[in-house]
Amino acid sequence: MHWPNPDINYNELLTAIDRLLKDGKIKYFGLSNFSYPELKDIKVELKWIPISAIENQYNISRKEITKDILPFCIDNEIIVLAYSPLGQGKLLSSISNNAFIKESCIKYEVTVSQLLLNWLTSQKNIIPVVRTSNINHLKENVKALDFKCEHEVNKKLNDLVATKISNIPIKEIEIQNLDDKKVYSSTDQAEQNPFDWIPSPMLLSKRIKQHKTVEPINLTKKKNHSGKIFYNLDSYDFLGESKKYWAWILANGEHSNIPSILSDSLIINSN
Repeated sequence: MHWPNPDINYNELLTAIDRLLKDGKIKYFGLSNFSYPELKDIKVELKWIPISAIENQYNISRKEITKDILPFCIDNEIIVLAYSPLGQGKLLSSISNNAFIKESCIKYEVTVSQLLLNWLTSQKNIIPVVRTSNINHLKENVKALDFKCEHEVNKKLNDLVATKISNIPIKEIEIQNLDDKKVYSSTDQAEQNPFDWIPSPMLLSKRIKQHKTVEPINLTKKKNHSGKIFYNLDSYDFLGESKKYWAWILANGEHSNIPSILSDSLIINSN
């Protein structure tokens, strides 16, 4: 179940999944992008149906799930599929010159990506989900399983990077045109969802209201010709950021501040 859907009745979901399992159409049932309150709720409502895995963002700079989701999954024998394990590649460029990272890579004769993937796989119940279209990168990723870091190295990696979350006024964010991607320009459009975005901004806004679910938006900081600072949506997952942007506005209004991660918000511990 790739997104929580507040509009779907739990009994309907329970009946459907139970039938799929009994008919042999599926062997396992998993979740994706669920917050901790949503995960707890659906675990209770699914009754006898086990949740095999949940896919959520997790890497050395985005460790929000360690507060509640990961301990809950360990207690309930649920595998965590960690997406964006390398921070969409941004982590590599940000920390490659760090002295401890360099020292560790030399020590284990590995690349930075192998070191970061190994840190993830060393943890209980964690399987990183790595996207690659390059066979050499694929082979490199697999070799991340071929070594074992000392406990102290993993601890230092865990404490090395943090991400600062800022509250940015909606009025300071400008929605740029990006290639041929269609985006909404008003709350009416976002509410009606004529481009059939899945999940829709309205569905995401219901989650925000019901469970106070907050997924920070990724922004890049800009300056105009007069030196005034403004913000654009990160282009890596432009439509994903657009959905979060409009969902927040539908839930909290155009005069609110939205939790944001800026492109320069990575905090690296030099100790």
